[in-house]
Amino acid sequence: MSATTRAYLELTKPGITLFIGITAAAGFITAAGWAMPMRFVATVTATMLMSAGAATLNQVAEHRWDALMRRTSMRPLPAGTINPTAARVFAGILTGSGLAISLLFLNVSAAVFLVLCHISYVHAYTPLKRRTPLCTLVGAIPGALPVLAGWTAAGKPIDTAAIALTGVLFMWQIPHFLAIGWMARDDYRTAGCPMLGVVEPSGLASARVSLVYAVATLLCALVLGVAISAGPLFLVAAVLTGGAYIHYAVRFVREPARPPARRLFFCSLAVLPLLLSALMLDLL
Repeated sequence: MSATTRAYLELTKPGITLFIGITAAAGFITAAGWAMPMRFVATVTATMLMSAGAATLNQVAEHRWDALMRRTSMRPLPAGTINPTAARVFAGILTGSGLAISLLFLNVSAAVFLVLCHISYVHAYTPLKRRTPLCTLVGAIPGALPVLAGWTAAGKPIDTAAIALTGVLFMWQIPHFLAIGWMARDDYRTAGCPMLGVVEPSGLASARVSLVYAVATLLCALVLGVAISAGPLFLVAAVLTGGAYIHYAVRFVREPARPPARRLFFCSLAVLPLLLSALMLDLL
Protein backbone atom coordinates (compact mmCIF):
# COMPACT_ATOMS: atom_id res chain seq x y z
CA MET A 1 0.00 0.00 0.00
CA SER A 2 1.43 3.37 -1.03
CA ALA A 3 1.85 6.27 1.38
CA THR A 4 -0.89 8.23 -0.43
CA THR A 5 -3.32 5.31 -0.20
CA ARG A 6 -2.59 4.96 3.51
CA ALA A 7 -3.17 8.68 3.99
CA TYR A 8 -6.57 8.56 2.30
CA LEU A 9 -7.48 5.50 4.35
CA GLU A 10 -6.50 7.35 7.52
CA LEU A 11 -8.83 10.21 6.55
CA THR A 12 -11.75 7.78 6.87
CA LYS A 13 -10.89 7.00 10.52
CA PRO A 14 -11.07 3.26 9.78
CA GLY A 15 -11.53 2.23 13.42
CA ILE A 16 -14.58 4.46 13.88
CA THR A 17 -15.92 3.55 10.43
CA LEU A 18 -15.65 -0.16 11.27
CA PHE A 19 -17.44 0.47 14.57
CA ILE A 20 -20.26 2.28 12.73
CA GLY A 21 -20.55 -0.59 10.26
CA ILE A 22 -20.79 -3.10 13.11
CA THR A 23 -23.59 -1.12 14.79
CA ALA A 24 -25.59 -1.09 11.54
CA ALA A 25 -24.97 -4.83 11.17
CA ALA A 26 -26.15 -5.42 14.74
CA GLY A 27 -29.35 -3.49 14.08
CA PHE A 28 -30.04 -5.39 10.86
CA ILE A 29 -29.35 -8.83 12.29
CA THR A 30 -31.33 -8.20 15.48
CA ALA A 31 -34.29 -7.11 13.36
CA ALA A 32 -34.17 -9.73 10.60
CA GLY A 33 -31.77 -12.45 11.69
CA TRP A 34 -29.43 -13.81 9.04
CA ALA A 35 -31.90 -13.56 6.17
CA MET A 36 -31.57 -11.14 3.21
CA PRO A 37 -27.76 -11.33 2.84
CA MET A 38 -27.60 -8.98 -0.16
CA ARG A 39 -29.56 -6.26 1.63
CA PHE A 40 -27.36 -6.80 4.69
CA VAL A 41 -24.22 -6.21 2.59
CA ALA A 42 -25.76 -3.10 1.01
CA THR A 43 -26.68 -1.76 4.46
CA VAL A 44 -23.21 -2.19 5.93
CA THR A 45 -21.52 -0.86 2.77
CA ALA A 46 -23.70 2.27 2.59
CA THR A 47 -23.24 2.92 6.29
CA MET A 48 -19.46 2.61 6.20
CA LEU A 49 -19.12 4.78 3.08
CA MET A 50 -21.18 7.58 4.60
CA SER A 51 -19.32 7.25 7.90
CA ALA A 52 -16.00 7.46 6.06
CA GLY A 53 -17.19 10.59 4.27
CA ALA A 54 -18.25 12.20 7.54
CA ALA A 55 -14.93 11.30 9.19
CA THR A 56 -13.04 12.91 6.31
CA LEU A 57 -15.08 16.12 6.54
CA ASN A 58 -14.50 16.13 10.30
CA GLN A 59 -10.75 16.12 9.71
CA VAL A 60 -11.05 18.87 7.10
CA ALA A 61 -12.89 21.04 9.62
CA GLU A 62 -10.43 20.31 12.44
CA HIS A 63 -7.07 20.10 10.67
CA ARG A 64 -5.76 23.41 12.09
CA TRP A 65 -6.50 22.29 15.65
CA ASP A 66 -5.31 18.74 14.96
CA ALA A 67 -1.92 20.26 14.18
CA LEU A 68 -1.74 21.53 17.78
CA MET A 69 -2.24 18.14 19.43
CA ARG A 70 0.39 15.43 19.68
CA ARG A 71 -2.11 12.61 19.13
CA THR A 72 -3.41 14.11 15.86
CA SER A 73 -0.56 16.24 14.50
CA MET A 74 0.56 13.52 12.07
CA ARG A 75 -2.85 13.02 10.48
CA PRO A 76 -2.78 13.51 6.69
CA LEU A 77 -4.11 17.08 6.63
CA PRO A 78 -2.02 18.71 9.38
CA ALA A 79 1.01 16.77 8.16
CA GLY A 80 0.48 18.14 4.63
CA THR A 81 0.20 14.71 2.99
CA ILE A 82 -3.20 15.59 1.52
CA ASN A 83 -4.60 19.06 0.94
CA PRO A 84 -8.10 20.09 2.18
CA THR A 85 -9.55 20.45 -1.33
CA ALA A 86 -8.60 16.89 -2.28
CA ALA A 87 -9.99 15.67 1.04
CA ARG A 88 -13.33 17.41 0.40
CA VAL A 89 -13.58 15.80 -3.04
CA PHE A 90 -12.77 12.42 -1.50
CA ALA A 91 -15.44 12.95 1.17
CA GLY A 92 -17.98 13.87 -1.48
CA ILE A 93 -17.29 10.68 -3.42
CA LEU A 94 -17.60 8.53 -0.30
CA THR A 95 -20.76 10.21 0.95
CA GLY A 96 -22.39 10.29 -2.46
CA SER A 97 -21.63 6.61 -3.07
CA GLY A 98 -23.06 5.61 0.30
CA LEU A 99 -26.21 7.67 -0.23
CA ALA A 100 -26.68 6.25 -3.73
CA ILE A 101 -26.43 2.66 -2.45
CA SER A 102 -28.92 3.38 0.34
CA LEU A 103 -31.44 4.93 -2.09
CA LEU A 104 -31.02 2.22 -4.73
CA PHE A 105 -30.95 -0.90 -2.57
CA LEU A 106 -32.44 0.04 0.81
CA ASN A 107 -35.52 2.04 1.82
CA VAL A 108 -36.20 5.67 2.58
CA SER A 109 -36.16 5.18 6.36
CA ALA A 110 -32.67 3.68 6.32
CA ALA A 111 -31.41 6.45 4.05
CA VAL A 112 -32.89 9.10 6.36
CA PHE A 113 -31.14 7.65 9.40
CA LEU A 114 -27.83 7.50 7.54
CA VAL A 115 -28.21 11.14 6.48
CA LEU A 116 -29.06 12.13 10.06
CA CYS A 117 -25.97 10.27 11.26
CA HIS A 118 -23.80 12.13 8.74
CA ILE A 119 -25.29 15.54 9.54
CA SER A 120 -25.14 15.13 13.32
CA TYR A 121 -21.45 14.17 13.15
CA VAL A 122 -20.28 16.81 10.69
CA HIS A 123 -22.57 19.74 11.49
CA ALA A 124 -23.37 19.24 15.18
CA TYR A 125 -20.66 17.26 16.97
CA THR A 126 -17.70 18.70 15.05
CA PRO A 127 -18.38 22.43 15.72
CA LEU A 128 -19.55 21.75 19.28
CA LYS A 129 -16.16 20.21 20.20
CA ARG A 130 -14.80 23.75 20.47
CA ARG A 131 -17.77 25.13 22.39
CA THR A 132 -19.07 22.81 25.10
CA PRO A 133 -18.32 19.59 27.02
CA LEU A 134 -21.78 18.42 25.94
CA CYS A 135 -20.24 17.62 22.56
CA THR A 136 -19.57 14.11 23.89
CA LEU A 137 -23.30 13.48 24.27
CA VAL A 138 -23.99 14.93 20.83
CA GLY A 139 -21.19 12.83 19.35
CA ALA A 140 -22.78 9.66 20.73
CA ILE A 141 -25.84 10.25 18.52
CA PRO A 142 -24.14 9.49 15.17
CA GLY A 143 -22.53 6.51 16.90
CA ALA A 144 -25.94 5.07 17.79
CA LEU A 145 -28.16 6.04 14.84
CA PRO A 146 -26.69 3.38 12.50
CA VAL A 147 -28.50 0.80 14.63
CA LEU A 148 -31.79 2.31 13.48
CA ALA A 149 -30.51 2.51 9.90
CA GLY A 150 -29.75 -1.21 9.98
CA TRP A 151 -33.02 -2.01 11.75
CA THR A 152 -35.23 -0.14 9.28
CA ALA A 153 -33.19 -1.39 6.31
CA ALA A 154 -34.33 -4.87 7.34
CA GLY A 155 -37.92 -3.69 6.91
CA LYS A 156 -38.92 -3.95 10.56
CA PRO A 157 -40.67 -1.09 12.40
CA ILE A 158 -38.87 0.49 15.33
CA ASP A 159 -39.91 -1.15 18.60
CA THR A 160 -38.67 -1.60 22.17
CA ALA A 161 -35.80 -3.84 21.11
CA ALA A 162 -34.59 -1.30 18.52
CA ILE A 163 -34.67 1.51 21.07
CA ALA A 164 -32.90 -0.63 23.69
CA LEU A 165 -30.13 -1.62 21.26
CA THR A 166 -29.72 2.01 20.24
CA GLY A 167 -29.54 2.85 23.95
CA VAL A 168 -26.76 0.31 24.48
CA LEU A 169 -24.69 1.90 21.71
CA PHE A 170 -25.36 5.43 22.95
CA MET A 171 -24.65 4.76 26.63
CA TRP A 172 -21.54 2.68 25.97
CA GLN A 173 -19.83 5.53 24.13
CA ILE A 174 -19.86 8.01 27.02
CA PRO A 175 -17.42 6.25 29.42
CA HIS A 176 -15.31 5.26 26.41
CA PHE A 177 -14.87 8.85 25.20
CA LEU A 178 -14.69 10.44 28.65
CA ALA A 179 -11.77 8.16 29.51
CA ILE A 180 -10.03 9.24 26.29
CA GLY A 181 -10.91 12.88 26.95
CA TRP A 182 -9.46 12.82 30.42
CA MET A 183 -6.26 11.02 29.43
CA ALA A 184 -5.75 13.44 26.51
CA ARG A 185 -6.91 16.53 28.42
CA ASP A 186 -3.60 18.37 27.91
CA ASP A 187 -3.89 17.96 24.15
CA TYR A 188 -7.50 19.12 24.15
CA ARG A 189 -6.62 22.10 26.33
CA THR A 190 -3.87 23.10 23.91
CA ALA A 191 -6.30 22.91 20.99
CA GLY A 192 -8.95 24.91 22.86
CA CYS A 193 -11.48 22.09 23.09
CA PRO A 194 -13.50 22.38 26.34
CA MET A 195 -13.92 18.66 26.93
CA LEU A 196 -15.13 17.60 30.38
CA GLY A 197 -11.60 16.53 31.30
CA VAL A 198 -10.42 20.06 30.46
CA VAL A 199 -13.06 22.12 32.27
CA GLU A 200 -12.90 19.79 35.31
CA PRO A 201 -9.32 18.44 35.23
CA SER A 202 -9.45 16.53 38.53
CA GLY A 203 -11.14 13.65 36.69
CA LEU A 204 -13.88 13.24 39.27
CA ALA A 205 -16.65 14.57 37.03
CA SER A 206 -15.51 12.39 34.13
CA ALA A 207 -15.41 9.37 36.43
CA ARG A 208 -18.85 9.97 37.95
CA VAL A 209 -20.52 10.53 34.60
CA SER A 210 -18.78 7.42 33.28
CA LEU A 211 -20.23 5.38 36.12
CA VAL A 212 -23.77 6.62 35.43
CA TYR A 213 -23.53 5.66 31.77
CA ALA A 214 -21.86 2.32 32.49
CA VAL A 215 -24.85 1.42 34.66
CA ALA A 216 -27.19 2.66 31.92
CA THR A 217 -25.37 0.45 29.39
CA LEU A 218 -26.12 -2.63 31.49
CA LEU A 219 -29.77 -1.62 32.00
CA CYS A 220 -30.30 -1.08 28.26
CA ALA A 221 -28.70 -4.46 27.51
CA LEU A 222 -31.05 -6.18 29.96
CA VAL A 223 -34.09 -4.43 28.46
CA LEU A 224 -32.90 -5.58 25.03
CA GLY A 225 -32.56 -9.14 26.30
CA VAL A 226 -36.13 -9.15 27.59
CA ALA A 227 -37.49 -7.48 24.42
CA ILE A 228 -35.99 -10.12 22.10
CA SER A 229 -36.53 -13.01 24.53
CA ALA A 230 -32.81 -13.63 24.50
CA GLY A 231 -31.28 -16.90 25.57
CA PRO A 232 -28.79 -17.40 28.40
CA LEU A 233 -25.77 -16.64 26.18
CA PHE A 234 -26.72 -13.00 25.66
CA LEU A 235 -28.06 -12.47 29.17
CA VAL A 236 -24.90 -13.85 30.78
CA ALA A 237 -22.74 -11.77 28.43
CA ALA A 238 -24.78 -8.66 29.26
CA VAL A 239 -24.34 -9.15 33.01
CA LEU A 240 -20.63 -9.97 32.79
CA THR A 241 -19.65 -7.19 30.36
CA GLY A 242 -21.92 -4.66 32.05
CA GLY A 243 -20.61 -5.65 35.45
CA ALA A 244 -17.01 -5.27 34.28
CA TYR A 245 -17.79 -1.83 32.81
CA ILE A 246 -19.32 -0.70 36.09
CA HIS A 247 -16.42 -2.17 38.07
CA TYR A 248 -13.79 -0.17 36.17
CA ALA A 249 -15.92 2.97 36.27
CA VAL A 250 -16.17 2.62 40.07
CA ARG A 251 -12.39 2.27 40.26
CA PHE A 252 -12.05 5.45 38.21
CA VAL A 253 -14.39 7.24 40.66
CA ARG A 254 -12.37 6.02 43.64
CA GLU A 255 -9.09 7.07 42.05
CA PRO A 256 -9.44 9.71 39.28
CA ALA A 257 -6.00 9.05 37.84
CA ARG A 258 -4.51 7.95 34.53
CA PRO A 259 -4.18 4.18 35.25
CA PRO A 260 -7.86 3.67 36.21
CA ALA A 261 -8.96 5.82 33.26
CA ARG A 262 -6.79 3.74 30.94
CA ARG A 263 -8.23 0.50 32.35
CA LEU A 264 -11.77 1.81 31.83
CA PHE A 265 -10.89 2.69 28.24
CA PHE A 266 -9.49 -0.78 27.50
CA CYS A 267 -12.49 -2.37 29.20
CA SER A 268 -14.77 -0.38 26.88
CA LEU A 269 -12.92 -1.82 23.88
CA ALA A 270 -13.83 -5.32 25.05
CA VAL A 271 -17.37 -4.70 26.32
CA LEU A 272 -19.08 -3.84 23.04
CA PRO A 273 -17.56 -6.51 20.75
CA LEU A 274 -18.26 -9.22 23.33
CA LEU A 275 -21.82 -8.04 23.89
CA LEU A 276 -22.66 -7.74 20.20
CA SER A 277 -21.00 -11.05 19.40
CA ALA A 278 -23.12 -12.73 22.06
CA LEU A 279 -26.21 -11.05 20.64
CA MET A 280 -25.56 -12.23 17.09
CA LEU A 281 -24.67 -15.76 18.22
CA ASP A 282 -27.78 -15.86 20.37
CA LEU A 283 -29.88 -14.96 17.32
CA LEU A 284 -28.53 -18.01 15.50
